[in-house]
Amino acid sequence: MKMNSKLKFGHQKFVMDCAKANIGAMGSYKMMKTVAGSYSSIGCSCMQVKNFSRDLKTYIFYVDAQMVIDKLHRKRELCFGFYFEVEVDENDHLKSLFWSDPIARRNFCAFGDVVSLDATYNTNKYNMIFAPFTAKDNHGKCITLATALMTGESIESYTWVFEAFKKCMLHEPDVLITDQDPAIKVAFKRVFQHTRHRLCMWHIMFKITEKVPAILKKDPDFMKQFCSLVWSVNVEPDVFEVKWHEIMNTFDMVEESWFISMYNIHEMWIPAYFRDLKMGGLFRTMSSSESENNFFRMHVSAHSNLLQFFMYFENALDSQRHDQAKLNNQDLPCRPDFRTMLLFEKHAAMVYTSSVFKQLQDDIVHACYTCRLTNITEDEFSYLYEFDDCVKWDFYDLKYESIPQRYIVSRWTKQALLSTGQLISDNVLQSCAAIEENWFTLYDIVSEFYSCLSMANGDWDMSNSLLQAIRDVKYSFKSGGDVNNNLNGKRRLFEKYYQSSLPEQVLIKSPEPVKTKGSGSRLESDREKNVKKMSKPTRKCRACGEKGHHDSRNCRGKKKI
Repeated sequence: MKMNSKLKFGHQKFVMDCAKANIGAMGSYKMMKTVAGSYSSIGCSCMQVKNFSRDLKTYIFYVDAQMVIDKLHRKRELCFGFYFEVEVDENDHLKSLFWSDPIARRNFCAFGDVVSLDATYNTNKYNMIFAPFTAKDNHGKCITLATALMTGESIESYTWVFEAFKKCMLHEPDVLITDQDPAIKVAFKRVFQHTRHRLCMWHIMFKITEKVPAILKKDPDFMKQFCSLVWSVNVEPDVFEVKWHEIMNTFDMVEESWFISMYNIHEMWIPAYFRDLKMGGLFRTMSSSESENNFFRMHVSAHSNLLQFFMYFENALDSQRHDQAKLNNQDLPCRPDFRTMLLFEKHAAMVYTSSVFKQLQDDIVHACYTCRLTNITEDEFSYLYEFDDCVKWDFYDLKYESIPQRYIVSRWTKQALLSTGQLISDNVLQSCAAIEENWFTLYDIVSEFYSCLSMANGDWDMSNSLLQAIRDVKYSFKSGGDVNNNLNGKRRLFEKYYQSSLPEQVLIKSPEPVKTKGSGSRLESDREKNVKKMSKPTRKCRACGEKGHHDSRNCRGKKKI
């Protein structure tokens, strides 16, 4: 087995590239084996890879907060549209951090009418609370508008974050959707004057199965009536209140404390009380925020330092924006299948994005080819049904060739971002283009290398020729002198990985590990117990031979045998 006392530069670079993708030391070593063909061909041990990965993490030991702040300062110097604020405690430890880049701020101008905020945990080794502000773009997909890291969920912490968000975006959103955290409620009233506060229906409805009596959990009538009432956007507020009390009386729920408390704040979460706001399609933004948090958790690690967290976050943001750009490009030449002969429908396809047009197309077809039952009258011998006429001929006779401009909501159109202004300077755009061109060159190099490696695989002469050619190129690079210096020393490698050098002076210390809300010894709900039980691997019972969550001692089939 070929073994070296130190990792070669190629091994070190491979481990660092894997670390950027949140792949640990063991995962990196297994990938090396896949590339090399066998463990004996790797040229290093697993322990060496682990030690290098450890050194990579401890290189910025307790100075990562200062390095993150320095990185944010460089971003703001490069682009005037980049915004961030930082708060420290009395001992100069990082307390709160807020940032938003120019693309996110531009997205707020176009799609910031309804914004959700949902805090999540276990995204960094300090356990700082990660709180992204999320909205939906013109394709109905989640986008991140701003991000905050906090060491606590107190009223003061949320007040600071809300004020930073307000200063960053220059105006308030129409609606802010949050969970039922009492600290958020107080902080919201302190900061926002023109924004409506709405509680997350997803969080509330998720708790219903835990709050209703056991006898009603299996009653389909209760869930059907209750859900159809609370989710309806067409019911009037006074009608809602009457029907709520009817349901509570019908199913003997009048004395249930949780439903009483939810009714006391019904104006903060029931859609009927938000009918005056233009929230079409945005009532479920908070559930999307939950899925967005899950998306970020897939990219970050609970063991990462702040600088690594920032790198992982930017990777996740790049992935999100790549998907958004792909949808924008797909919409430009898009010509969908039309289901009517109306010019009205064709104009809608030109104006709106594909995802929105498909919903509108269903409404157009439904209006053209269906009728609606309006009344049923019963006498002694017959039933009289009254219908609204199909409006197909009304559409044709009116000769509407396009949607009137006053009815077009710009946030759902293909051109939604064009009227938001430019927050990125031309110099930054040129710099980004140069960086992107460099990445394309690197990708071509890697692609060509693996093509040659694939062609030489199994052929001894071709493999030796490829190896000699690579060594010749490496020798020519070393003879230049400057590149040789870059290849030596862990410090240069680590600085290249973090894209930052160690600070000469530490003004902001890393935060102390945070203890978040809640108790680690709280009672688990039935839902949580069942989820945990189902996630455990099944085992085979010796008594009955079946796989399940039991053994021969508590097997139900054993008694039958």
